[in-house]
This record gives sequence, structure tokens and C-alpha cells, in this order.
Amino acid sequence: MARRSKSMTFDQPDQARSDSRAFGRGDVLAGVLLILLAALVLLPGISSIPVIDRDEARFVQASRQMLDSGTLEGWTVPMVGERYRLNKPPLIYWLQAGVAGVATGFESEDASIWMYRFPSFLAALCTVLLTWRIGSSMFGGRVGLLAGSFMAVSPLVAFDAHMARSDQVLLALTTAAMAVLWTCWRDGRHLDRDQRLPVWRTSVLWLLVGLGMLTKGPITPMVVLLAAGTLAAWTRDWRWFLRLRPFSGLLIALATFLPWVILAGLSVGFERLAAIAWDEIVVRSASGRESHGAPPGYHLVLMVGLLWPGTLLTGIALGRSWRRARVSVPTRGIGHRVRNVFTRAARGRSAEAFCLTWLLPCWLVFELAATKLPHYTLPLYPALALVSARAVLAGSRALPQARTTSAHLGFILWFLLGTGIVLLPALLLGLAWNVGELATPPPGSPRMDGVGWLVIVTLAIGALFGLCVLVIALRRALQGRLVDAQLLAIPAGAVSLALVFGVVLPAAWPIWITPRIVHHLEAGGALDGSTPVAAIGFQEDSLVHATNGRLQPINLDRFDAWCRDNPGGWVVLPEASLPAGNEDLIRGRVSGFNYSNGNWFDLAVVRTGPND
Repeated sequence: MARRSKSMTFDQPDQARSDSRAFGRGDVLAGVLLILLAALVLLPGISSIPVIDRDEARFVQASRQMLDSGTLEGWTVPMVGERYRLNKPPLIYWLQAGVAGVATGFESEDASIWMYRFPSFLAALCTVLLTWRIGSSMFGGRVGLLAGSFMAVSPLVAFDAHMARSDQVLLALTTAAMAVLWTCWRDGRHLDRDQRLPVWRTSVLWLLVGLGMLTKGPITPMVVLLAAGTLAAWTRDWRWFLRLRPFSGLLIALATFLPWVILAGLSVGFERLAAIAWDEIVVRSASGRESHGAPPGYHLVLMVGLLWPGTLLTGIALGRSWRRARVSVPTRGIGHRVRNVFTRAARGRSAEAFCLTWLLPCWLVFELAATKLPHYTLPLYPALALVSARAVLAGSRALPQARTTSAHLGFILWFLLGTGIVLLPALLLGLAWNVGELATPPPGSPRMDGVGWLVIVTLAIGALFGLCVLVIALRRALQGRLVDAQLLAIPAGAVSLALVFGVVLPAAWPIWITPRIVHHLEAGGALDGSTPVAAIGFQEDSLVHATNGRLQPINLDRFDAWCRDNPGGWVVLPEASLPAGNEDLIRGRVSGFNYSNGNWFDLAVVRTGPND
């Protein structure tokens, strides 16, 4: 037998944990608990929250037009109205259009918003379960269950899973690819020189990379390749990297991705497709786009709240993982210390090394990129959840840093963030009530029964429950009972998020302008598919979707000409901009706060002709 490689000298406890991988009754119970927890957070509001501007409305409209197209080109090139939407690959549109088609018999006019959001919900649920299974394989079932719970109640995951966008599918596919990469790393480091990983396993890895490319371009391959390459450098074992069959794997990924590229290029032109890719990848990374520039450290600061309550020990956990991924060796002088950055890494613990290489290289890329949005680092959150859960279950005895004054100050900050989250339903409701009478919503509001005493009492009970639990959780954390603190905070966060999405947002009618405009348009028969509809001032994508892409954005100086050219047409415009003498054309009035640009609108819905 060939001599075993000496570069893989990771300790054996991780291997002992990973060898106990039987799926037993306890795993079934843990899986059921995670599904219930995720359903509590992710399902409320999935059908009652209207289409959200601006990204979701564009995704939904492109999927709707794809469903209506009935042609290969229509399913190849996403469109919003007459505009190409090629800044994102088509997998998410295929999934959304497919779900809506199956649910409605391929009649898009019967589709509800939950059908387009269902892929995001299902992807988020898969991410929770995948994080659990990765953690169980790395550190044991309790760590996996806690890490999966962190993902289930993460505010960022919850918010994004309520929108019909590509990010949750990207997260699920990237997490699945990293789960396969973990099994390749876990098993491949014990192979002899002449042994290979199973072909099916590496093929699945590269297939997932290709599907990730079909979802959001370079993100999944970047995460996988940076992690694999850093692991190889970390352990000084490039043979392990070659065991992944990267050359044939690249062919598998390209075979998954390139057919769409070829078809889309034939439809719109390869130069145009290349220009869009260059703009989305290179230009967006080099310069802040759409006022989304931010300095390095942006994602690190936001992570503290966006992964709450899983961030109780994240800072300490990263330091702990770094130390455990490297084993102390006697050193003499600075030169030895520099060399030992890598020689120690070759003797570290495999699970911690894997999580760090999943997390750190890509996090640095996202921090250095000029354009930043909170969800950009989402594919790295499972790694954060894993190291955080591992540190929590290690306990304060194994973490002397958790008993320091600075750690206690961090616990207080964690408590204050949690307080803001559990009070969020009441705060949002109060803000909405300040600008509109929620007890008597106007026609077309998402929730027509209004906010009564039952809703107020429910929110009060939720807030009181969350505050009491968090006070106890803070005391437990300061006493060193870290597991208790986390187990108390998880239901507090879950209940708060369920109330935000299931109760408060549907009831906050002042921010939902488009549904109330649609009410007036439907009452006048303007959405029959042939009546022209224009908009001045308020031209949000949700209104484009409501008119099935037929909305005509115009300027105020074209109002008179458009009315003459479109008798019987409808116009939505600020009431103050309506030319004098046209007041009798108003068929409805809509006032509300446009959260997309922060402006208040008092709109008139006008028909270009005398009232009946």
C-alpha cells in the first residue's frame, strides 16, 4: 500500500465525531424541531405581504412574463416589460415561473405572490437543514441543531426568505456545495496517495457549482474555490485539491451554465451579454453602485444584528476556531514563528479549519468590494453559525475569554440588540399608526379587517414575553451559562419575527401604495389587458407588475398629449401635479409612504375622459 501523506496531521477527535453519522430517532426529532422553528419564522406573511419594491417586483414580473411567453426564447431571456433583465442568470425565474405554472395550470393571472416566494422559502428551509447536518458531522448533533436554529431565526435570512429573489436559492446551493466539499475534505485527507474520492461525489460538487452560477454568477464558484484552495494552502497538501477533479469538474460546471449563455447570446448578442456580465461583476466590485458604496467593515458591523441571536459569542468563537485550527508547536525566534503560521495549520482541527476557510477569504473579498448590500455575505452565514454554536456549547469553562469584562460588555450589547428585535413589532406598528389610522384601512389595503384590540394585545404579550426571556438570558450569559442564554433567545427572536411578518407588515397599509392603486384601477376595468395605464412620479416596479408590464412611465409635460392619444386610459400622478380643470377626472385618491425612496405621496388615479 502506498505511504500515507504526512501533511494531513489533523487531530483525531473530529474524525471520531464524524464517524458517528448514523441517522437515528434523535436526528428525526431534531429535524422536525428545526422545520417547525423555520416554519414559525418563514411562513407568516408569505401570502399576505404585498409585492415588495423594488427587487422582488422585478423578479416576479420577469417570472410572470416568462410563464406567459410560451416560447424557448421567452424562457431563456428574462424580460420586464420590453426591457431585458439579464443582470441575473435565469434559474430563479425558472423556479418561480415553474411553481406558479404548476400551481395555476400555467395561467399567470391566477398566480398569487406566495407562489413566486415559495422557492425562497423552500431554499431557506433547506439551508437550515443543511447547516444542521454539516454541524452534526463536524461537531456533533447538539452543535448542528443549535447552528441550524441560528440560521432559522436570523433576521437577514427571515427577511430575505419573504421575498421572491435569488439570494435564498444561492444560499441553499452554496451551502449544499460546501456540505459536499466538507465530506470530500473530511474523507479525502485520510486517503492513501493512490486512492481517489468517489466520482459521483465530486460530480455533485461541481454540478452544484454550476447551478450556483445559473443562480447568481460567480458567487458559488468563488466560495467553493477559495475555500478549497485555502484549505490546500493551509495544510500544504495540493494533492487533496486535485482529488476534487477540478479540471473535469470545471467542465461539469460549464456544461451546466454555458447552454443558457449560448442561447441568451444568440437572442440578444454575445457582446451585450458580455457587457452586462462585466458591469455586474467587475464594475460593481470596483465602484459603489446605486448609492450602495460603504467602507470596509460594513458587513462585520451589520452581522452582529443580522445573525442575532447567534452572535452572542461570534467574536470569541472566531478566535477560538483560529487557535484550534492551528496547534501550538515550540518556536525559537521570529523566523520560526512566521513558518509556523502554516506548519501549525497542518496539525490543526479539520472542522475549524474548514469553517474558517469557508468564511474568511470570501468575507475579505466582500469587505473590499466597493458595492455593498447586507445580503451579499449571506452564503457565509452558515459558517458563522457553525463556529458560534460550537463555541457556545464548549461552555465558559473552555472559554476564559467569555468571563472577561469586555465579553460581558459584549453580552450587554447582544441583549440591547435583542431588545430592539423583540420590540420591533410594536415599534413598526406605532410608526405606521402615526401616519395612518390602522383601525380603519382604506379600500385595497392588504388587511381589510384593521388593527383591533386583539392585535394590540397579541403584540403586547409578544413583547413582554421577549423582554422577560431576554432579561433571563442576559443573566444566564453573565453567569457563564451560555447555552441557556442562547436557548432562551431563540424563541424570543422567532416570535418577534413571526409577528413582524405575519401581523404588522400586512396591517401597515400606509406603506402599501400599489395595492390601493390597483383597487381603483380594477374597479374601473383598467386591468383588462388592453386599457392603457400611465404613471407620473410614482412609477415603482410593483405597479409595473400589477399592470403586467404595461405601465407607461411618462413626464408631467406629456400628460395632456397622452390623454389625447389614449382616450379612456388611466393615469396615476401626484394630485398636486394634476393640471387645473381636470379634477372631475379623478376616480380615486391614494396617500402613503414610499419606503423605496423615503417620500410621501398623495396620488390621484385619473381616467382620461368624463366620469360615467
